[in-house]
Amino acid sequence: MLDVKKKIMVLAGAVVLLAVLVGVYFVVNGKADAEKEAAETLLDLTADRIQAISWTPEGGDALSFHRVDGQWSYDGDKDFKVDQTAMNTVCSGVTGITLYQTMEDVTDLAQYGLDTPEYMLEITDTEGKTTEIAIGADNEAVSSLYVYKDGDKSKVYAVMASLKTSIAKQLADLEAAEESSGEELPDES
Repeated sequence: MLDVKKKIMVLAGAVVLLAVLVGVYFVVNGKADAEKEAAETLLDLTADRIQAISWTPEGGDALSFHRVDGQWSYDGDKDFKVDQTAMNTVCSGVTGITLYQTMEDVTDLAQYGLDTPEYMLEITDTEGKTTEIAIGADNEAVSSLYVYKDGDKSKVYAVMASLKTSIAKQLADLEAAEESSGEELPDES
């Protein structure tokens, strides 16, 4: 009779241990999923993997650039001297954009300012994959803005407002400063 009680106690202990291990698994797995979801970004790309980028403000002209042999060039004028640091800053600004919220089954783009997007952004990576992002209204209450991606107007994302700041550039903002010739100007006093 004592052997049966011992076996039942061991079996009960094993069941309790199994329940604890299953609970630990779900807690750890749930935290990993939450961290993964929290770290989800709009564009899964690093700045150095951007091969081409262009953006068009609503009603404006597109600014379009390509990286050739590691150097940025302006598509509209091959003689235009691009400020390489400024372009790399633009590229860094459009990557790592955190998704705050995803709205699915959207039918009214106007409520997000996406019926006529403020900017259209197009990014091509080094493997030739192109991503298009429509940028709409700001949500100043939470410092975010609304976008949709790759023409999927049924899914709208709330993202970091810094995305728009990164591309709110004019061509003059991206022009390299003229280099001085190193010669001193004569003193005319």
